[in-house]
Amino acid sequence: MKRFALNAAVFFLLLPLMQSQGLAEKIYWTAGNKIQRANLDGTQIEDIVVVDFAGYSGIALDSDGGNMYWAYPATDTILRANLDGSEIEQIVTGLGYPDGVALHLAEGKVYWSDGVTDTIQRANLDGTGIEDAVPYFYLGDPRGIALDPSNGKIYWADIFISTPRIRRANLDGTGVEDVIRGMGMRNPSGVALDLPGGKVYWTDAGVQGPGKVQRANLDGTNVEDLVTNLQYPADLALDISGGKVYWTESDAYMIRRANLDGTAIETLVAGLPLRPDGIALDLTPIPEPSCLALLSAGGIAFLFYVLHRRATRAAGP
Repeated sequence: MKRFALNAAVFFLLLPLMQSQGLAEKIYWTAGNKIQRANLDGTQIEDIVVVDFAGYSGIALDSDGGNMYWAYPATDTILRANLDGSEIEQIVTGLGYPDGVALHLAEGKVYWSDGVTDTIQRANLDGTGIEDAVPYFYLGDPRGIALDPSNGKIYWADIFISTPRIRRANLDGTGVEDVIRGMGMRNPSGVALDLPGGKVYWTDAGVQGPGKVQRANLDGTNVEDLVTNLQYPADLALDISGGKVYWTESDAYMIRRANLDGTAIETLVAGLPLRPDGIALDLTPIPEPSCLALLSAGGIAFLFYVLHRRATRAAGP
């Protein structure tokens, strides 16, 4: 019992430090000239990147590597930084209009869509080795992208010859096919995959009218409207284990979430000064108290010593 109490005391002493270092689960989003983050419940909002010119778009996280990648159409670049916003670097330059971003960490690749060159491209995580993943003649106006590495597939939202679609291809660009074509879509934007559940999710931002969050089976069957009457939902991200879908609602200046079936809608962040766009989740769990020795054995041993001394003195001779 005493050992548990000491473990718990150390945990709560270190919790603020752990959260300040980004170890808590977080939502990240782009908004104009900022990248912001908050806890999954919308509390503790932070500005972690602020620049002079607006225009940030899609964002993707490498939680294990401690990096985030995002598109910056204002400067036609893909950028990378630490998860706390430090050490910003341009890794790809000279693009047309980069938008959606996704990572294939097993292959060490970053993918992005480009709305001017109408391509989906990829490069090594340091920006070298740029190549077309899906060439322009298969694309109309590619937006959000999502990867299925285990099956070697890439999915994207597209306005193709004025017909909105969710499409997919092999990672080498072959085998391009429509997953969903038409079906009431007007302006598909963000895309996310629930691979264990066999579902593709997307936002339909709408055209001069309300938008919605939708999903279907990975083969395009069983299309469902999950959340409707939204104000330009730009992008979305999934917490599969937590059973939640998160999205940016640009024209409402909000970050929202719901259950994966669209029920229990919550507004997490409201009144943002700039329109939010891309969104990503860092679902790295907070370590349990019993794991803290792996993080800082010396510091924790010292805290145990101090707490033990205090308990001994309180007990008396």
